[in-house]
Amino acid sequence: MKFRILRGVEAARLADVVPPPLRRRLPPPLLKHGPYTVLVFPLALDPVRSGAAAKAIARLDEGDSDPVLAFGADFTVDALAILAARGVTALAVGDWHWTDQSYERIRASIASRGRHRG
Repeated sequence: MKFRILRGVEAARLADVVPPPLRRRLPPPLLKHGPYTVLVFPLALDPVRSGAAAKAIARLDEGDSDPVLAFGADFTVDALAILAARGVTALAVGDWHWTDQSYERIRASIASRGRHRG
């Protein structure tokens, strides 16, 4: 899963750099602070899973002192744990509370039904 990393984003610009469905989810206190490092995951139907979260964290500079915000359509519980361990605040459009495993199980179930429809 691709993602963008934006550094030095001032609070006044947050609404300009996040996708429209996430703009209304911006908590007012975030708009009073900054600058931020912002991780923007695509708003695809899939939730951000732990692998994508780990890749994004690995690309952050350890010396960055700016707070980090992550935006996505949804995050698995596993991805949220990885982000939280690094001190990242995650904001999502949905809140389905998937785990990586439960999401993969659902995907596999849907895919197998599609193959049996002949």
